[in-house]
Amino acid sequence: MTDKKNQEEFERLNEFFWTPQEHELSGSTLSEEDKNCLQKPYTPIAVQKEIITVKECNQKRQKVGKFKTMAKYKGKIGTATFTYELLDADSKSNTYGQTIKDPKPIEFEDLDGNKENLEEKLNPEDFFSPKISFKRN
Repeated sequence: MTDKKNQEEFERLNEFFWTPQEHELSGSTLSEEDKNCLQKPYTPIAVQKEIITVKECNQKRQKVGKFKTMAKYKGKIGTATFTYELLDADSKSNTYGQTIKDPKPIEFEDLDGNKENLEEKLNPEDFFSPKISFKRN
């Protein structure tokens, strides 16, 4: 797949296949039309709007695997990388269509290109201020 096609795929994921939680992590805001999707913060907007099935959305999300967001970490500005997590594909489940777990932080890269691996124990709220809690209760 070409870089252009990869970028187009990423932009589609950003626009349609992110959950409201992931939008918050990225610092993006939902359109007025999509604000009602905030009631299901762990279900991708495209699934909520029935643009795509849970199965198709899982396939797209896993194909890309991770997403990047702007972040401030340890006083530095840069980019944090998170995993896309699988959606619950059991249509009989109470959590059908929701991510099974929260995105996992993988790496932080500051503006100078210095990279640091992030451990799962890291609390992303230390460097983000999402309106939707990053960690589920």
